[in-house]
Amino acid sequence: MVAHKDEALWLSAEQQAEWLAFKRQVPMLWFGAFMAFNSLAWVALRIINRRRTIKHPKNHAYIKAAVCAATHAILSLAVSAYALLHRDLSACEGRAFCFDDMTARMLTVHAGYALFEVMFWQRSAAVAVPWNEMVFLGNLVSLLMAAAALVYPCRLSVIVLPAQQVLEAATLVDCARRLCSVYGAPWHIRFKLQLGFMAAYFLKFVGSAGIAGFVYWWIRSNNLWKLDLPEGASTFNSVYGLIMLSGSVVLALVHFKWMQNAVQMTNELVGAVNAEQQKQRAAAQTLAGGGGSGSGGSAKKKGGGLLGRSAAGALALLACLCACAAPASSTLTGPPIGPWKGSRGVRQQPQGLLGGEKPLVERCQERWRETRLDHFTWHKPRYWEQRYFTCDEFYQPGGPIFFYLGNEADVTLYLNNTGLMWELAPRHQALLVFAEHRFYGQSKPFKPSKLRKKKHMGYLTTEQAMADYATLIWELRGELKDPDAPVIGFGGSYGGMLASWFRLKYPHLMDGAIAASAPIWTYKGEDPPVDPGAFARIVTQDASPEGGSAEACAPNMRQAWRALRELGGTEEGRQAVSEAMRLCEDSVLENEDDVTALRDWAASAWDYLAMGNYPYPSSYIVNGAQPPLPAFPVRVACEHLGDAELAGDALRLLRALRAAVGVFYNHTGDLACFSFKQGPNPETDEDSNFWGYQYCTEQFMPFAKDGVHDMFWKEPFSTKQTEAGCREQWGVEPRTLWASVEWGGRRLEAASNIVFSNGLLDPWSGGGVLHNISEANDVVAVIIPEGAHHLDLMFSNPLDPPSVREARALEERYIEKWVAQARERSRARAALHSSGGGGTGLGGGAEAVHGALVAKE
Repeated sequence: MVAHKDEALWLSAEQQAEWLAFKRQVPMLWFGAFMAFNSLAWVALRIINRRRTIKHPKNHAYIKAAVCAATHAILSLAVSAYALLHRDLSACEGRAFCFDDMTARMLTVHAGYALFEVMFWQRSAAVAVPWNEMVFLGNLVSLLMAAAALVYPCRLSVIVLPAQQVLEAATLVDCARRLCSVYGAPWHIRFKLQLGFMAAYFLKFVGSAGIAGFVYWWIRSNNLWKLDLPEGASTFNSVYGLIMLSGSVVLALVHFKWMQNAVQMTNELVGAVNAEQQKQRAAAQTLAGGGGSGSGGSAKKKGGGLLGRSAAGALALLACLCACAAPASSTLTGPPIGPWKGSRGVRQQPQGLLGGEKPLVERCQERWRETRLDHFTWHKPRYWEQRYFTCDEFYQPGGPIFFYLGNEADVTLYLNNTGLMWELAPRHQALLVFAEHRFYGQSKPFKPSKLRKKKHMGYLTTEQAMADYATLIWELRGELKDPDAPVIGFGGSYGGMLASWFRLKYPHLMDGAIAASAPIWTYKGEDPPVDPGAFARIVTQDASPEGGSAEACAPNMRQAWRALRELGGTEEGRQAVSEAMRLCEDSVLENEDDVTALRDWAASAWDYLAMGNYPYPSSYIVNGAQPPLPAFPVRVACEHLGDAELAGDALRLLRALRAAVGVFYNHTGDLACFSFKQGPNPETDEDSNFWGYQYCTEQFMPFAKDGVHDMFWKEPFSTKQTEAGCREQWGVEPRTLWASVEWGGRRLEAASNIVFSNGLLDPWSGGGVLHNISEANDVVAVIIPEGAHHLDLMFSNPLDPPSVREARALEERYIEKWVAQARERSRARAALHSSGGGGTGLGGGAEAVHGALVAKE
């Protein structure tokens, strides 16, 4: 081996060999230290992100991230050690800082692992982001470059690491552009993020190279390689290792400071993006405050320069995307479709005909059954256990089955509150069955840690749920040894939609359906088109004299939102709002995002109050918590906003707003302050999130406000923005027209034996069936002017208005008719089977009804 001519003048042959070995070690150890440090930085960022920044429910993703990062670090260190122990000193002919064959192999391992990691996350991530595509291509090019370095180690490998870093930085800058486009971020956020990516990779690369360069200069300037062997080699290696370790520690400390700022920077970026999104994405957030909680607020700004915080923020955001590509905590659900999920109280024991000595659920048998996970595939079946309740207290052989199609909550809620079924059961000797919807309550097809996997969430569909119910009814008829047992379906809200659709799809299994407050005409693709503003207008109607409320209530609400927006624009104003609304310490307004979250939280109370606007005290809409809401709670809330003089005093308006929403949020009367950031009850939050998934897949409903015909603010519906929110949160592409394609929308002429009931105080009635479809086929609409959300399904109450009593009587007459028809058909089939002759004709029309309003076409 021949050293460079300036070295050959004073180095012996042994020293030349040692010097050449030293030159070999510098780049390889530099690369090994760089890779090990890079991996540890990723691990730390992911841990910090898990604990302090954006959270999401897919906890198993963190385990995968940790496994990936640990594997990366182990591979890097192992290959570095192997390269040092088995280096080829004959390569590169003594060139300084030449990457030899083993270094090229090490680069190949790194590029190959990067390719594996991207493919791994591409398959397991719950949301598709452009980062995967760009880094996949970037690492593929890196892999090709490393392969070329194997063939020409001296000529090409020396440029692989710098080129790879430049390429990766370029792909991440493009990633920042695409992500900001998806998030709808303004240009300054996009610029800041791109600058952060470039700065991070520049500093990492230059820092690592700087350490290696310093070691090279220090050892050479002190002639450490001149020491006699073997002491020289030992001393050389010790000093060299100590300096490399010290340099790595310094770099680690610098990066640790970056990581501390990363938490802050990520929050700032997300907060700024949320602020932009709030103006455009009407349905991407809970419309009319439907989520009941949530804050897009950013943390307070603390030190750190633009370069440090930008780099840290970029790294933290990228780490979050890699390890946590799953839905955020907010939900895309539109207005609430069922009872509030924020209560921690005990469910109400309904008081009515059967308000007896022990809870209703104790008068039933909790049962479990195995059913197919996927009813529509022919591969080897997988099974899961579904919960349902049977209540046979009144059943006699030959009696019908009254079947409740569970919706988006624990089925015991409906068991305890569907009084119509309990009241009709003794007279008809019926078996009561309450079936739980898959993914809700305790009917979970997978373990909690695996429930939210993208491939598992795909089994949450109305079609699969109804197939569960269909096979259950088939099995129940077999158990009763009555294959033709009449089955009448019951359901309210989403359950009412399921009841009507089940009758359409499985008419041989269900002889009729009572579909209460079922907004089946709330989907895109209807003709005439759906009215997105109907929900907000009906809430406003309830808060107006037309709904029995104070005349000044709705106008004062419009002024209250305006006051909240104006005061929320300054720090002093936010402090005043926090005091007027009596917010708890954890919910004090810090920025305009918090103001928006407070506004949505307050509006959500009006949605729930309107749905639960019953004529008597009730706990149904607060999920059974005690004490109940007062009778006509919207009117009670409006009493606090009934003074026309409030409009001139912003703080008085907000104090009145606090008292109004307190009718719902503080119905217990024991809250000293409001914590709108606290969120729903953890026991039921999961169910709320699953409804968000359904909203983003099959239940895609447009909702909007205009601030003119309703008492809210202008918030038009944007299909594009809502679809983007669904992709971001759940990784799904909404099929906006599927509900109309699958179930026919308004084209129900071929349907039969369905009663659609709607209360005009219920904001969901805007999407309900309000006129008869076919009286000949018993597809009729029943309107209850004084009714709220499926009031007719509740237990009878002395305060019930005449219209709901008559509606229940009408529904019972249709049930009697359908049961009689089912028995007649059964006898006709038996006669046909025994004699081989023809069947019998069936007829009979509905009785005339006076009182309840039976709508006409």
